Amino acid sequence: MDTLKKTIIEKISTKELVMKPHWQFFVQTGVMIFGVVLAFLIIVGVGSFVLFVIRSTGALYASDFGIPGMVAFFFALPWFLIALIFALIFLLELLLQKFALSYKKPLIYSLGTVVVLLVFGSVVLFNTHIHEKFQERAMHGNLPLLGSAYRTFSEDQSPSISMGVITELRDTGFIMEDFRKGTLTVTRTLTTKIAPTLSLQVGERVVVFGPREGDQVSAVGITIPRRGDGPFSSSSRMPR
Repeated sequence: MDTLKKTIIEKISTKELVMKPHWQFFVQTGVMIFGVVLAFLIIVGVGSFVLFVIRSTGALYASDFGIPGMVAFFFALPWFLIALIFALIFLLELLLQKFALSYKKPLIYSLGTVVVLLVFGSVVLFNTHIHEKFQERAMHGNLPLLGSAYRTFSEDQSPSISMGVITELRDTGFIMEDFRKGTLTVTRTLTTKIAPTLSLQVGERVVVFGPREGDQVSAVGITIPRRGDGPFSSSSRMPR
């Protein structure tokens, strides 16, 4: 103990060990807390936006149609945003390791707690429908900074997923006005899977899964989007 005390005194006398002022400690702590809060809010915002994109593009419904639908769902995911979320979670965990709250605790426990809080926050924000409001503003060109993100990611869907409104019925299928792809002719066969609660009629909003060539879609499955899914009515196209 005496040796340690002597060593510390020697370092102080030779200015090898300098005491930092209290204000510097408080500033560093404040900056750290601000970084943690900011990273948390960004991840929650991006996470809720990913949920919004999956639902509004119809990708969520593709998974109902077997393995081909699961493949379409996989490729329709906004992987850039998902990768960004993982990078930010890693950064957030590094910041949290600076605090006694997570210091010397197993990484899996700290990381698990962070992920649970982030998922909960993302779901809560997603259910406030704030993204629908932002998308509507983006549609009218009133969202300068985030408008391009809503237009880009909301349109970045699998070509085998179409969402829109039936405008005309035919013996072999129907004509639909897709929210993003324009007018499409949908052909259904005896093998086409149709949701039990779906009644094909003019004005019905539908999600169609199936390969598309030009404006022709061969329907593998047809289902009904939940209320609020999909961007807007067929007449409400986003400006490019």
